[in-house]
Amino acid sequence: MRCLAVLALFAAHVALAQPIRPTLDETAFRLEVTWIESQRELAEARRRYGAESFERSILRRGPEDGFAVLLRVDGELVCRLYIRRPETVDDDATAMIGHELMHCLAGAYHR
Repeated sequence: MRCLAVLALFAAHVALAQPIRPTLDETAFRLEVTWIESQRELAEARRRYGAESFERSILRRGPEDGFAVLLRVDGELVCRLYIRRPETVDDDATAMIGHELMHCLAGAYHR
């Protein structure tokens, strides 16, 4: 019975997983990380890059713990991540690093 419950949970997770649909394909850029401590800091970073409308759509679903922007600085492509510092191995903040980095690699790759 326990095995069936684990399989059911795994199947539910797979069913909820979205396929990656890249809108760009970047592999060479400089990475800059800014550790944020509050939703206010994250909102300020979003405003700085004109992403407030995206922030409002995220907040309807729940708090967001990261933001990524890919831009050119003096001719160099730079990926800037604004994220919470992870506290434990494989915690939500660790997963957020990968999620936000994927935005620099693959653009708007999810709904």
